[in-house]
Amino acid sequence: MPTTLSIREQRIKRGWTQDDLARECAAKGAQVSRAAISQIEHGATPRPNLRAVLAELLDLDVTDFERQAS
Repeated sequence: MPTTLSIREQRIKRGWTQDDLARECAAKGAQVSRAAISQIEHGATPRPNLRAVLAELLDLDVTDFERQAS
């Protein structure tokens, strides 16, 4: 299961701000706000299409998000 810290760590590892990650997600077709990125980093579960995009962008396993959502 991804921890909220691992999501944040992966974002920071890439040198991205929350706004940057939101823009990267939008470029992949998943509109999300900076505030929503913050909520996800603090434990909120992203919607299914955003999970896939975040997993791809942050080198995480999408099934981890799906287990977290269950």
